[in-house]
Amino acid sequence: MVLAVAVAAWWFLVGRPPAPGYAELTAAPWAEIVSVQTKDGKTLNVKGETPVRLELPPGEYVIELKKDQAVGKVNVVVKSGEITQGKYAFPEVNVNAMVDELVSKY
Repeated sequence: MVLAVAVAAWWFLVGRPPAPGYAELTAAPWAEIVSVQTKDGKTLNVKGETPVRLELPPGEYVIELKKDQAVGKVNVVVKSGEITQGKYAFPEVNVNAMVDELVSKY
C-alpha cells in the first residue's frame, strides 16, 4: 500500500508532462500561419489564420506568417499555463507615395 501511494505521488509530482501554454498571435492586417518550429528545428503541424490562439507545449518557437507574397517571423516563448502574445505588422504598400514618386519622374 505504501509503495502504491509513493508511486502515485511520484507520478503526480514528477511523471506528468507539463501543462500546455498558449501563443496568441495577431498580425496587421492579418496572416496565414505557414509553419511553427521548435527551438531545435522540429516543425509542428499547425495551420490557421490570425488572430489565433495556439495551444502548445512549453518551449521556444519560431512562427512563420504569410500575407500575399510577404513573409514574417515571430519568436515566442510559451510557458505552462500562460498566454504569450506574438505580434507582427506587415509593411503595407503606400499607393499614394508610389503614384507621387512615379508622377514626379515625368
